[in-house]
Amino acid sequence: MRLELPSERIHALVSEAEDNTVLIDLRGIPDANEVSIPLEAIQVMGYAELYMYLHLPDGSVWLDADAVQSLAGQANGGTITLSIEPAGDMGLTDEQGAFIYGEYYVHNVVIYAGDDRLDDWDGLVTITLPTDVEDPTVWLLDEDGTLVELSAIHDAEEQTVTFAIPGSAAVIIGQCAGIHLSDTGPPLQQMPAPFMQLEIGQQEYIQEGVAQFNDVAPFVDADDATVMVPLRMIAEALGAEVEWHRATRSVTVDFQGETFVVEIGQELPDGLGTSVIQNGRTFVSTCHISTMLGITIIWDSVNQSIAIHQLM
Repeated sequence: MRLELPSERIHALVSEAEDNTVLIDLRGIPDANEVSIPLEAIQVMGYAELYMYLHLPDGSVWLDADAVQSLAGQANGGTITLSIEPAGDMGLTDEQGAFIYGEYYVHNVVIYAGDDRLDDWDGLVTITLPTDVEDPTVWLLDEDGTLVELSAIHDAEEQTVTFAIPGSAAVIIGQCAGIHLSDTGPPLQQMPAPFMQLEIGQQEYIQEGVAQFNDVAPFVDADDATVMVPLRMIAEALGAEVEWHRATRSVTVDFQGETFVVEIGQELPDGLGTSVIQNGRTFVSTCHISTMLGITIIWDSVNQSIAIHQLM
């Protein structure tokens, strides 16, 4: 159900703003999954450099002042509409559905300017969604089926997960082991050049635009379709110190003041997979190394390629 908030109500909320934040709380209206705000009200918040915090029954949206101003500048048709609703199997394209199986939490998070869906904006837009998944991973899934893992904060006590989005998108909350490798996916969406690019079965790779050669190649595990990558090569390229311990068949990774221990053959929780030795090198899942080193990894199932992006 879409609620249309009149300008008078928004002006009253602006006058009541605390800590430079306009709070719109609609959690007491069970079917309110969309709210439309008049352009005039958005412009008032933008001029005043206010934040906006919107609570809906299925989640919350927080916009910083730059995001509010960006939405005001893109508005047409006189309104900005914010929507959060569970998608289930509905509202997804065939390409999106190809990546999903099993039990997932799928939400459509959309901001409209008039009737036009906004796919990008300036500033920070942060989403908080309910979830009972333990140690969840969050992905954006665009209409072409491109899958991008997001950095997220999990509050186990409140059973919520919070993350930022760059534009309207379907959002998946699940665990790394559940990602389906589609046979018919699209090329990668346009993003800044990755720090490193690898291809399944290829020892050649690209690091910061320069072709390099490694003695082993990434592969896809035939048993569970997990994408496996060489730990030492990636970790050392990012500045980590890696040491192999023969006696315990384990690897320690020292990175940015933290020490991580990888035990060969240990089945890790939360969908992080099992580390293995292949051709004398330690391999870990993309989910494991992404979680360990705080990097974003994009898997392109069509081209069998892996793009690694450093989080700023």
